[in-house]
Amino acid sequence: MADRASQIAEGNLAVDKIAISSKDELGQLAGAFNTMHGNLCLMVEQVKNKVVDIVASSNQLSASAENVTASSSETANSVNQIVGQVEQVNHNIRNAEDVSTRQVFMPGKGSRVSTGFRSK
Repeated sequence: MADRASQIAEGNLAVDKIAISSKDELGQLAGAFNTMHGNLCLMVEQVKNKVVDIVASSNQLSASAENVTASSSETANSVNQIVGQVEQVNHNIRNAEDVSTRQVFMPGKGSRVSTGFRSK
């Protein structure tokens, strides 16, 4: 029993169960040891399964974060394009206003000639 306990203490859970040949205190101790070994193996297996679940969840979260980042970048690009188009429209409106209100002075004639656009 001491040899198997030492092996388990070193991380070897693949030890065989202790054969129980008596029902006295040593037999009860061997039975408790076997139960403890079985429970320890079960806990290790459960921890392994939880680690696999956590890794899978982590991968899914990572993929979701990448999708959100990509969507955010696409949205930012779209907004930047819209801003550029609005700025161009504003520029065109200002140019149209300037042209519609501009008048050309003809030197020596003292008169003004309209550019053809009417100011409101």
